[in-house]
This record gives sequence, structure tokens and C-alpha cells, in this order.
Amino acid sequence: MIKLVEVTTPKLSDTFIQSAKLLYKNDPEYIMPLDADIAQVFNPKINLTYNNGEAIRWILYDGEEPVGRVAAFYTFADAAKTEKAGGMGFFEVANNRDWAFMLFDACKNWLLSKQVTYMDGPINFGERDAFWGLMVSG
Repeated sequence: MIKLVEVTTPKLSDTFIQSAKLLYKNDPEYIMPLDADIAQVFNPKINLTYNNGEAIRWILYDGEEPVGRVAAFYTFADAAKTEKAGGMGFFEVANNRDWAFMLFDACKNWLLSKQVTYMDGPINFGERDAFWGLMVSG
């Protein structure tokens, strides 16, 4: 059974980080970022972008096995805080189109619920650009 779970606990936060290791365990080209670097992106005490926006994360499960993850976020794009810039990142998913669309749709729907009208990605929530981009082949 496929289910999408919001990351709301430290255990789920760890699963969010570790899920990429599971997805790429047989890929000799994949270089996993440091766990602490990823955790800092989603720590409001460390990532000052939380002062200007909001973020959410999900893990996609097939039964008990994590098969995907994604984060959605927005920041205010102007000093008056009237326009929100939406983004998504940390997009990782097993090779399944339906699962990929579930993750993208979760981001889209959450951003729409926050009155965000556009989404850029894959990008990072914050100034560090180490987590931008995606692998499409290889």
C-alpha cells in the first residue's frame, strides 16, 4: 500500500535523510550529502530562512519501505511580504512515474494552500545551493 507521510517527528526526520541512501544504495555514482547538512536545512534554529518562510517534508512509503521523499517550501519574495516564492527540493523517488507525480502533487497542493502561485525546483530551502538539481539519467 502506497502512503505519503508528513515528517513530524525526529524518527521521521531521520527516515527522510536515510531514505536517499536506500534509494541509491546500488548507484556507485551517488555521493550522499552529510546527514547533518540536510538536518540543518530543516532546523529553524539554524536555517534563518524560516524567519521568512515555511517548509514541509514528506516520505512516500510502499508498505513499510521508503520509496521517495520531497520537501516543499516558500519564502517571501519581497520586503513587504506580499509575494511568496514557492519551491520544492530533496526530490528522490524510485523509478515509478505515479510515485513521482504523488510527490510533486503534494508540493503543489501544499503551496496552493499557502496561497503560493508558482513553484521552482528542485531547489533548496535556504541560501546553501548544495542541494539544487537532480539526476535524470545514469
